[in-house]
Amino acid sequence: MKKIIFAGLVYDLNLGDQAIYEATKYELSKIFDNNKEEFDYKIIDLYGRESATIEKECFVKNLINRVKGKIKGTINVNCERVRRKCKSLIDENIDAIIFVGGGLIKYKQQKEICNAIQVVIEYAQKFNIPVMLSGVGVEGYEDNELDCQKLKKSINSSCVKYITTRDDIDLLNNKYISNNKIITAKVCDSACIINKLYPSSKKEKTNVIGLGMIRHNLFVDYGIDFTDEQAIALYKDLYNRITESGYKCEFFTNGNIADQLFAERVVTELNLYKEDVLNERPKNMEELIKIITKFEAVIVARLHASIISYSYDIPSIGLVWNKKQKFFGNNIGYANRFIEYPNLNADNVIKELKLAIQTGYKAIDNDEYKNSNYNYLKRFIEEYVFGRNN
Repeated sequence: MKKIIFAGLVYDLNLGDQAIYEATKYELSKIFDNNKEEFDYKIIDLYGRESATIEKECFVKNLINRVKGKIKGTINVNCERVRRKCKSLIDENIDAIIFVGGGLIKYKQQKEICNAIQVVIEYAQKFNIPVMLSGVGVEGYEDNELDCQKLKKSINSSCVKYITTRDDIDLLNNKYISNNKIITAKVCDSACIINKLYPSSKKEKTNVIGLGMIRHNLFVDYGIDFTDEQAIALYKDLYNRITESGYKCEFFTNGNIADQLFAERVVTELNLYKEDVLNERPKNMEELIKIITKFEAVIVARLHASIISYSYDIPSIGLVWNKKQKFFGNNIGYANRFIEYPNLNADNVIKELKLAIQTGYKAIDNDEYKNSNYNYLKRFIEEYVFGRNN
């Protein structure tokens, strides 16, 4: 029985990160089954949480601090709790540690996660446990930024064997990687295969368009001059244009509480009843997928709303606040569907929406792309867990 540690943002109420974890665990199960092997696993959440319910407490604390002007979009990361978890779980009996993806190689936003990653790798190094960062996001680099350089040093540790990224492979290779023994590659986000875990029975068009919402001030927090008032005006315009064209339109979120609150604000601005147009906040993957798969197409600002839609062959248009969305659009051959400021207006969005509904996903070999994360995960497991090249 092989022993694996999964490390990541496993208990985030933004269900995209839970999709990443569940899909990675599913792919690992396939690898072990195909090799007639078994594994046991433990979880280290990089927030230091034991369950998703603790996110509610974190959210309330963050909201209070945000009102006081103390923070901008940060997350409560308890590194001491992460360290205690590592101490209790990681020893010489662990066969591998897999960081399951998500936006991990970054230091500007949510930079406290950098420290948690370093703690996990520190323990892996101590016990000479092979590490893979699988399908992670790579965002930004600075030679003179202390947190960035500490993260760089950590991920170049000798215990780290594979780092695959869903987006900026050039930045990873040219700036972050100095240990030439580390295997790097560009792969899909693991959530691209979430449809294999949660099959959908949807077969017919529904004539419903989904508007996927984001939290207060997200664009501004990422340096984009697109205020809440502008975002609300855009969503109102989109809702009216969609319903006037004969479609039904509904709002939804990926599960983040702050996103749901902003969605309620938009619905109020439209003088609509929440019960009529706003889906309840999904609390698990099954609920989120049930929402997304009822739509004919979606217009979203969260990356994993686009990725999950792609997995179920539902056309999506992305409202871009982060380069990771544009990378995904390039990867699937539809960069034009991911619209950046200053082109964030209803005319551009509706134009791309119509084209997306007409054409679907035909630009690349989707099966080959969706298998890319699995292939490198398989290589890592065969080399360092099954002992073929250990």
